[in-house]
Amino acid sequence: MRPSLNPSNRWLRTTCLCLGTLLPGVAHAGPATDQPVVAAPDASNIALEASETYSYDANPLRLERNYKSLQGSDTTATLILNEATPRSKFTSSSTIDQGIYDNSVFNSTNFHEKANIGTNNLRWTARMGATFDYDTTRTSEITSFGITTPSVRHTGYSASPGIDFKPAPDDKYSINTSISRSSYDNAAFTDYNYYTVTPTYNHIFDPVNTGILMLNTERYQGTNNTRSKIDTVGPSLGLVHIINDNMTARVTAGAENSRQAATATARASSDINYVFSGSLNITERADRATIFASRQQQPFGNGSSALFTTVRANDTHALNEKLSLNAGASYRYADYINQTGTNLDDEMLGNAGISYRVVLNADISANYQFIRQSLTNTTGTIKEHLFTVGLTYHPAPWGF
Repeated sequence: MRPSLNPSNRWLRTTCLCLGTLLPGVAHAGPATDQPVVAAPDASNIALEASETYSYDANPLRLERNYKSLQGSDTTATLILNEATPRSKFTSSSTIDQGIYDNSVFNSTNFHEKANIGTNNLRWTARMGATFDYDTTRTSEITSFGITTPSVRHTGYSASPGIDFKPAPDDKYSINTSISRSSYDNAAFTDYNYYTVTPTYNHIFDPVNTGILMLNTERYQGTNNTRSKIDTVGPSLGLVHIINDNMTARVTAGAENSRQAATATARASSDINYVFSGSLNITERADRATIFASRQQQPFGNGSSALFTTVRANDTHALNEKLSLNAGASYRYADYINQTGTNLDDEMLGNAGISYRVVLNADISANYQFIRQSLTNTTGTIKEHLFTVGLTYHPAPWGF
């Protein structure tokens, strides 16, 4: 299954855990005027969502040449659980989807699980997040690296424990960590582990300004083939500024040192780079928009990790209580310590879509996405056109 056109999907995985930027995506057609009153769900509830989507992909493996189109359908079902008390919260989202296409070698059954649990008191907050993905590289990888093998199976899982301590109302100390692993059933891709630890200090200067001091530490560890290892560490400073009730800006900037360990084919090397992350979130009556820019580490499934620079903008606009439009655009490029083999060099992406609420709990949508990529050590470019039309049913949650 190709990733959703929502710019917040997995093709852009960020590693700056402490920033916590919200990325509004393509929502159900939201009421802009004469909005019907819908009761808030119970604190403990269960919800189901189902969708049927037809897709046409002009270049499903993202190859430079000799590619063939793919079309078919994806049937998706999601179970969502929520349970909350004044001091704790648990959420779980379990999704299974079946993709059936005109080329049966691409047919697949995928599973995705996301779970979060947390508890708090006046000074302490503890939390744990976990994910599990069983899918194909068409979903999990940003690019194919020129590999022509279809439906390579990817298994990924992660755990993200974190803790906050507030010794005073204006001060908060946090430690966010992440441990993740990705493995593949084909030797053309490289299994890897990825670890992050981010100590952070936040101080509230006044009601609209909060300062951030953090230390980013990361390790990328290939576990087969070259067994490459890249360690990254560096400090950053930041600020969160509430411009008004509808606009919030966040920015962090700093430097980091990345060191790649020696392998059988390459000497050890290191590099010092600047990093940053910034966003402007806008929430209006009929619009939800984000402008985002970052420069931070990104792991890949081909035995490498890169410093990714990304600029992105997206917006969802509700024309009325039933009809909404969405659009987005992004550009990103990668810098590597040692550039060997075939890697992603840069990417341009644009998408646009429309969503119509057929009845209260059902939407029909149509989307178009265009991607242009270039790879290192090659001379051509990758172009992909993706069209989707889908129906989504999302009844109101049931309390328990």
